[in-house]
Amino acid sequence: MSRATMRDMALLLVTSEADVEGLVLRLSYLARDQCRHRVRKILLLLSFMLIWTGNSRHLQLFLSSQFLPTHTITILPWWLQLWSLWQKAMEKFEVSLQLNTRDLEKAVCPAIVKFPVDISPTAFLLEVCCTMAIDHADHLGWKLNTDRRSDEHIQLESADDVDIAIKHTIERRAKAVSRNIVLEVVNKDYKPGATTMKKADAAPVTKSTELAYREEMQLVKEKLHCARCRNENKWCYVDPTDPKDHVPLDIKHLTLWARIIHDGKAERDCIDPPNCLNLDKLRTHRMHSTRQAKVADGSALPPIHLHLGSLLCDISSNHHAHHKHHHRSPSSLESECSKSESDDKATSVVVPIQDILAELEKMQPAAKYPQFYDAWAAKGVLYSGSALYFDVKWYVREVRMPEGLVRPFLGQVKSMVEPKKSKKHSRHGKKRVHVAANTDADSDDKNCPVHI
Repeated sequence: MSRATMRDMALLLVTSEADVEGLVLRLSYLARDQCRHRVRKILLLLSFMLIWTGNSRHLQLFLSSQFLPTHTITILPWWLQLWSLWQKAMEKFEVSLQLNTRDLEKAVCPAIVKFPVDISPTAFLLEVCCTMAIDHADHLGWKLNTDRRSDEHIQLESADDVDIAIKHTIERRAKAVSRNIVLEVVNKDYKPGATTMKKADAAPVTKSTELAYREEMQLVKEKLHCARCRNENKWCYVDPTDPKDHVPLDIKHLTLWARIIHDGKAERDCIDPPNCLNLDKLRTHRMHSTRQAKVADGSALPPIHLHLGSLLCDISSNHHAHHKHHHRSPSSLESECSKSESDDKATSVVVPIQDILAELEKMQPAAKYPQFYDAWAAKGVLYSGSALYFDVKWYVREVRMPEGLVRPFLGQVKSMVEPKKSKKHSRHGKKRVHVAANTDADSDDKNCPVHI
């Protein structure tokens, strides 16, 4: 066998699934033909080539043969173990990390970092936290780049989680043919599009802002404090030309005003507001919301009670006297007047608050309306008539009732009172219009001269 043939056999053995048993048997026949030293050289060469490629299964066949020297058989397993450890130390996997997830002034961008396969879980978590600039690893998550976008990130917190993530990445990379497998590690607290991730993260920013404008902020609060208005923060801007015009402000407006004063772009007397506050827009919104609240509560105008019983009696008596020649007696007219007055009093329906609460409890049991009965009773609100005299703000301020529950309550009171009124008023209204029309016609006939 020539050297070229042996070299081709060695390359075939290393690069493909050749018949190793047949090759060893053929080399044994060559050893019988007084070529033992060549066979040893070839076997030794093939052994080191198999070590280089990591083909341990074929290497065991050569080590079991009787053609290698004794010292070679003793050294090769140790060399194979040393080579496998070195190759494992040089093997690395790629990890994609999110940067700038806690820095609101910078854009979030991914970074590819390579880690060795035999890295410890503690060192991996420490390196990841340092690279991502986060304090802890309680809210880290991982998944592979081959997973679906809808798949949630798996929690990456303990050493067992890190071992599972690394093993899963290496297994998927061994099975992959052409696609690169990357382990993606993200901060689960980060939400794209949000101005802040958590309230705890936003608190230091607010605190630093208040410290920077502490003097100006205190000045603005003192200048704009309003004792008359009862809004949430009791800060209002009062127009010097119209002292009745109060525009309520919140902490955001005060902070902006204090910053502008700190920058020297506004006076410290707080008389002329900065243009960036848009007070005209706030004033328009305040007037529009107030108007809508009054219309919804029915408190825009005080209740007007009209008692027209005696007037209608006079009109009806004139009408019947003109057409029926005084066929009715005065006693019948007085009874009719008293009847109309009693009907007017009957139109004001009085419903106890307990009945209204019972109806609301049936329709909205989760709201728990009966719990406010003691507070209403303490304020004297026991019937429907007194309940409609107060607006939404009064219930929120005095009774401590949520605004979302006040409007359904007032609507239920009106629905239980007004339908009975509307029916009776509509029935009496038709009669009154008819009588008034006839009365006008009679008065015209009476006042106009008759030409024969």
